[in-house]
Amino acid sequence: QEKQEKEVENNKEISEEAAENRKEKGEKTTPNLDEAYESAEEKAEREQEFGLDIEDTAKLFGMSKESLETEFKIYKADKFAARVALSVCDPYISAEETVTRVKKAVSLKLNFVTVLPNRLEASLAAAEKKIKVNVAVCFPFGSDSFAVRLYAVKKAARTAADGIEIPFDPTAERGKKDRLLQKEYAKLVKAAKKKPLTVIIEASSYTDRELSEIINSLSAAGVKAVKSSSGTRKVVSDAYSEENIAAAAKGKLSYIACVSSLTAQTLVKAFSYGAEYVASPAALEAVKELRILLAGKEYADADVKKN
Repeated sequence: QEKQEKEVENNKEISEEAAENRKEKGEKTTPNLDEAYESAEEKAEREQEFGLDIEDTAKLFGMSKESLETEFKIYKADKFAARVALSVCDPYISAEETVTRVKKAVSLKLNFVTVLPNRLEASLAAAEKKIKVNVAVCFPFGSDSFAVRLYAVKKAARTAADGIEIPFDPTAERGKKDRLLQKEYAKLVKAAKKKPLTVIIEASSYTDRELSEIINSLSAAGVKAVKSSSGTRKVVSDAYSEENIAAAAKGKLSYIACVSSLTAQTLVKAFSYGAEYVASPAALEAVKELRILLAGKEYADADVKKN
């Protein structure tokens, strides 16, 4: 009892210190969308390679400076979109609406979409192999027994999905030793066959230290990616840290930041923390907002013809 109380107190101190560090860092590093389309490094690289500024380059191609800047901003917006994923995992969203959203994700050139098993076939048809389609099993809580989880992954592996996602349940798996956790997830990775397995972690349920230990176990088991989510269960106060998850996953797993309420600003901010991809149910709106901010309202859609 005394040992458990001491561990809880230590975790609380770690969490409070990490939260304070994040607050100070966040105040200093708010991304500037006005400069998002071309960083100082990219500008220097372009000028060094071509020896031309934007105005000279525009003249070379017979364009106005404004037209070339707009095209470059659209190109930058497309680069952002290629690192964004759409989540359509709400069971109350109809099959028709799911298909509509998947088609919009294709038109906006997103990287992949994640859907539920009963929407997979229709989503694959809508995607037309233009973007990847992942299937989420045992969603949203993942609180099924290991046998059920293993069966779900095996079943998903037999589909045409490009990848499989499965939640990491804090209630069932918090107390498991690292070796047992690694052994079970190694079996899930094997069951997924050649399909990459992404583990969804409700990060607000853990301290940064616990997250680091979990990521190490998943990496050793052969998991390819971890998708973080602030979730709904606030088990550990102020534990959620995108920067620390990104740091823990670096060089081990691909890190996907999952943000429920995504905007253009939070999208850029998530990348500044070190996320390789950003996933959200609001991905379509955020990417459109980013295109508008960078290039103007007439370029809100990726398939708008350029003048």
